[in-house]
Amino acid sequence: MISITLIMKKTVLSLAVLFGATGFVCAQNTSDVSSRGNANSATITQTGENNDSDVNQDGDILAIGGDANVATVTQTGDSNKSSIESLGDRNNATVNQVGSGNDAYILQGAGNAEDNMASSNQTGLDNQSIQTQYYDNNVATIDQTGDENWARQRQNSGPNQSAGNTADIDQIGNGNWADQKQDGNGNWTYTLQSGDDNSADQKQNGDNNYGYNYQFGNSNNTTQNQVGNSNLTYTYQDGDLNSSIQEQTGDSNFAIAAQVGDSNTATQIQTGDSNYAEGFQTGNFNTFSQTQTGDSNHAHVDQTGDRNVAAQTQLGDTNESYIDQLGNDNTAMNLQEGIDNMSDIDQTGGNNYSNVEQFGNANESGVFQIGDNNSADVNQLQDGTAAGNMSTVNQNGTGNTATVTQDTDNI
Repeated sequence: MISITLIMKKTVLSLAVLFGATGFVCAQNTSDVSSRGNANSATITQTGENNDSDVNQDGDILAIGGDANVATVTQTGDSNKSSIESLGDRNNATVNQVGSGNDAYILQGAGNAEDNMASSNQTGLDNQSIQTQYYDNNVATIDQTGDENWARQRQNSGPNQSAGNTADIDQIGNGNWADQKQDGNGNWTYTLQSGDDNSADQKQNGDNNYGYNYQFGNSNNTTQNQVGNSNLTYTYQDGDLNSSIQEQTGDSNFAIAAQVGDSNTATQIQTGDSNYAEGFQTGNFNTFSQTQTGDSNHAHVDQTGDRNVAAQTQLGDTNESYIDQLGNDNTAMNLQEGIDNMSDIDQTGGNNYSNVEQFGNANESGVFQIGDNNSADVNQLQDGTAAGNMSTVNQNGTGNTATVTQDTDNI
């Protein structure tokens, strides 16, 4: 075997040539490093065949280029590809690839980015990671173990010298997909995917938002969108084919969805400030939705069993809604429009139905169902300066029916 190393400008080409009886086989790794500025550092280590690494370190703050950028690339295996562009000062980029066919791309800045950190660690086959960081002080981390995983992180922390954002993706398994996008400062996103074919989409626009997503199992789907400041979303999925959607527009909203089982669906939509929504599902094919428009509303759902349905809609301020379902095929719905309304629905058994609608202010309703095939309808209307309505329904047994209509008019 003859080893040949060619150095031209700042391009290093390594060739390993093996001669045989009837011909030869050429296997090569390629590394291209371009640095303009002062104290930039690039370390490239390649073991295997047909690996490709490109590093470009530059900057437009000074005419001489960028300063003190660091790039580290380690490739072990075959046909891995890494591309790093650090355009600014003191940016740090790291790529570690073990396996074959992995692809990592890191872009830091557009000529004047500073103090960003990005790392991509890939173990397996045909994984892909994309990381882009604009302005300053962003941190992005991607860890992929398995085959054919895809991950992307986009961070924009302007203006200059802002606090930056933090994004982290961990993928263990095959065929997982994760996308994180952050515009603003002080935002945090984290996704953990353990299993196959899970999907996560997290977007943050504003400052100091937090988004957490944990997926264990296969074919789970999570969407988290935050517009505003100081919002928090949390999703936990353990099972297969679960779906969670969380949308927040405003400030200081909180949403949590936890799903244990298969084929559960959760939807949480918050518009306003300081709203709180939480939902817990244990079982299969359960569905809940929580919609809050206003400020300081509180919604709670707990479903244990199969095929339960819960819906909560709050329009106004400081409303409270609680739904607890234990059993199968129960349905509970609550609509609140006004201020300071409170509703509590508890269902234990099977195929129970409850619908509570509250309009005005300070209405209170309690529906408690134990057994099967019970039905309750409650409608409360408060007008003017009158006191709110109060109602309690207790059903214990099978096939009970209750209807409550209350209208207080004081103009």
